[in-house]
Amino acid sequence: AAGMQTCLDRYLSGVEYTLPQGGYFFWVRFPEDIDAEQLQRRAEAYQVSFRPGVRFSSQGGMRTYARLSYVFYDAEELEQGVIRLKRCLENQ
Repeated sequence: AAGMQTCLDRYLSGVEYTLPQGGYFFWVRFPEDIDAEQLQRRAEAYQVSFRPGVRFSSQGGMRTYARLSYVFYDAEELEQGVIRLKRCLENQ
């Protein structure tokens, strides 16, 4: 988790996130003007993927949240993924 936390702090300082207390995912909250489902579709062009929070809400909430996996990737892959996500956010 430390590697993902370092990358988020370095490249996506404008987002909030929850440190995992076990499990395989970081929950990231984007600013209110970002719909994570729309962001996910755009992120495909940057070769990065995540799961929008709305898919985990029975009420259609969590639209600004994303679930990012970190356990199946090495440090370089995590860094590249977060950098690609940053570029996607910058070019919307």
